Amino acid sequence: MMLISIIIPFYNSARYISRCLNSLLCQDLSNVEILCVDDGSTDNSSSIISNMIEQWNMSQHVHLVKLNHNSGVAHARNVGINTAKGDYVIFIDSDDYVSPDYIAVLKDAVIESEPDALIFNYLELKKNGEQILKTTECEPSSQKLIEGLLLNKFHSGLWNKLFKRSLYVDYHITFPEKYKIFEDKAAIFKLLYYSNKIRIIDSTLYFYDRSNENSITSSNKYKSLIGPSVGALSVIEEFFADKQISWDLKDAMLANKLFISGFIYLFGDNSDIKKHRSFLTRIPNRVIFKLGNVPFYYRLAVFFSQNHMSVFTKCLKLLYQSIKGIK
Repeated sequence: MMLISIIIPFYNSARYISRCLNSLLCQDLSNVEILCVDDGSTDNSSSIISNMIEQWNMSQHVHLVKLNHNSGVAHARNVGINTAKGDYVIFIDSDDYVSPDYIAVLKDAVIESEPDALIFNYLELKKNGEQILKTTECEPSSQKLIEGLLLNKFHSGLWNKLFKRSLYVDYHITFPEKYKIFEDKAAIFKLLYYSNKIRIIDSTLYFYDRSNENSITSSNKYKSLIGPSVGALSVIEEFFADKQISWDLKDAMLANKLFISGFIYLFGDNSDIKKHRSFLTRIPNRVIFKLGNVPFYYRLAVFFSQNHMSVFTKCLKLLYQSIKGIK
């Protein structure tokens, strides 16, 4: 039986970590290792985990890895991959949790087909109590999934995707540590690219809890996402620069650039536009008004900006931020 490594990076997660770990410890952990990677927490998260390991008598299955200081989730992920011994690897966010049959379904799928990648459904939990089932509506092929990722058809999160650890090792895939967010997007497309056998199963195994997100919105919060989003797409474009790719994939990259460009125009300022001038290349109208899961305001912002109608862009920006309640 192949070993599955479950990696839980965390930082100051005392409020949620017991729920996350409890959802795993009540399952059959044979041929499973759980690596809890503490990214320099200053609260009692690690103590909670240590006590749970002792109470459940799970020291042979659950291991706590403590880092000396907070270096960001990308570094914690890389440490987890380097520490893992499993044939397969999957991540769980510490404020989320899994279904009671999570491990059993993963084991069965691995035994049955030994895929390079396995993707499953998840349930998104909103702050207002709404629950949204998220499925992957793409063909189980590398190119179609990468296109879907770039077209914002499905989440780039690693928590509903199981990969062979050999993909990380053989192709030297790591998470870029200079990014505090979107580090998953900058790596997952490579994992999909090198996966020859991909399986998508219609099982809801993960609970993506967004109810704990900070409700306070500010222009600075959105502005801070600009650099990492540009960086993640730049990694993707650089990777495919010397490769033969389809027109569909090229258009998908343009659609993702459209999304990020719209984000820059709506949430950035003149310094952001100047800084990312080389990124803000002209996008064809056929992409602006047709491709990708892109908000209409983003599309209009790009159209106005690249057609020298900056006054309309400014008005759109004020209107959109007012509607979103952004201060």
